[in-house]
Amino acid sequence: MSSLINSKVFDIIKEDVESLDGRIVLLKGNYCGGKSKCSGLFYMDSNDDPVIKVAKGNLEEEEWFGVLIHEYCHFIQWRDDSKLWNRFCDYDVTYSQIILKPQKYKKELAALMELEIDCEKCAANIIKNNKLFDHKKYIQSANAILYKYAMLYKYNKWPSDNRKYQKVQDFCPTKILKSYKEYLEIPERVIQYYK
Repeated sequence: MSSLINSKVFDIIKEDVESLDGRIVLLKGNYCGGKSKCSGLFYMDSNDDPVIKVAKGNLEEEEWFGVLIHEYCHFIQWRDDSKLWNRFCDYDVTYSQIILKPQKYKKELAALMELEIDCEKCAANIIKNNKLFDHKKYIQSANAILYKYAMLYKYNKWPSDNRKYQKVQDFCPTKILKSYKEYLEIPERVIQYYK
């Protein structure tokens, strides 16, 4: 298989982001920086230009490229002025605030989950339609993360043990669920691993 960074899809993403004065930053480390241990970010820089950051670290190419596509889908939500993007932004709360005080920000967390579900549907479609790699495996990984949000919503704590995440991923569904409320019906096995 040829390298994904040399793929037509990467060129399209790069061209699309750069057409709005944005940039893609691929980092060698495991995290994008700051206090949160995330491997991907989409944000506006000090000039209000879009930035996608992806930490490649020791991830397999399919994994970090999946992160890139996910963040690109957030870019699409922003670019297209999507209803879900605007609804979340209208709350004027940061991701960090929600993670730190989920009990205070329930409706904001619900809006964030809907935004992430929409983003994952978009990412899965790009992966599937371009035959980049196993889209079902990507969806299982996305669902394992969406269940982390559900755990945060129901139990006010973000599951952070990545070894457990790997186990949860293996039995997650191979389709994205319709709404955040469906994710709140957390399977017992997920609760056992994540609690």
